[in-house]
Amino acid sequence: MKSGIINADLKGKVALITGASQGLGAYYAEVLAKNGASVVLGGRSMEKLNKVVQRIADRGGDAHPLILEMTDFKSFDRKIEEITQKLSSIDILINNAAVSVDKEIFAITPSDWDFHMETNLKGLFFLSQSVAKKMKTQKNGGAIINIAALNGDHVRKNCISFSASKAGVIHLTKVMAYELIDYKIRVNALSIGLFASESVSEWLQNNPKAAQDYLEQIPARRAGELVDLEGPILLLASDASSYMYGAILKVDGGFSIDVFMHTEILHS
Repeated sequence: MKSGIINADLKGKVALITGASQGLGAYYAEVLAKNGASVVLGGRSMEKLNKVVQRIADRGGDAHPLILEMTDFKSFDRKIEEITQKLSSIDILINNAAVSVDKEIFAITPSDWDFHMETNLKGLFFLSQSVAKKMKTQKNGGAIINIAALNGDHVRKNCISFSASKAGVIHLTKVMAYELIDYKIRVNALSIGLFASESVSEWLQNNPKAAQDYLEQIPARRAGELVDLEGPILLLASDASSYMYGAILKVDGGFSIDVFMHTEILHS
């Protein structure tokens, strides 16, 4: 029987984080590196990736940039091989890369639909497939963490194709978890609400009235801060989640539980 001591130490682990040149992806990389993992930052801009790599290195972490295009599916096996040749293994994958463009239902085109599906769902799956194949040969298992969103199971106007892609991520997480459990590969998802990334912070500042209306719909009455993701991402990346398979962990300030009108509205 395992001891009851939670172990979130990632020393000796190698993690690939996609969409890691800025925002939440960069933060996930910093958190994992701070806890001992060697991190590979995937993205499309070497200049941006190198800035994050340097920031991690300045804090004593081990980080490596990797040009990774999420729609170049045929490159995935080669990219994973590059990682394992350099760092010996791959133990953690965080599927963070995603695209989002809001359009109302009558404006969506086939190219808009494909734009979301190719990166958010198809790219996520085939990269996971490449990583899982390597994890299977290593025989030590691993952790795949899909970054989902509340739009995947909650309705918001003008984001049909994005929401459909994220709904696919949620269901895909469960199916992948079931298929990979025999290889000790844990597949779980982090479903996040409104977080103060660069773009969100800019929107909050430039649209104060709309921002206030939005924040009032969140029981916590605020957007999430990056530090609010540290515990959840470490849980899913580490052995602390050794009995979690196909879980969808929501970090949203209580938004998903507040399905009825607020009390002050009901009694006004």
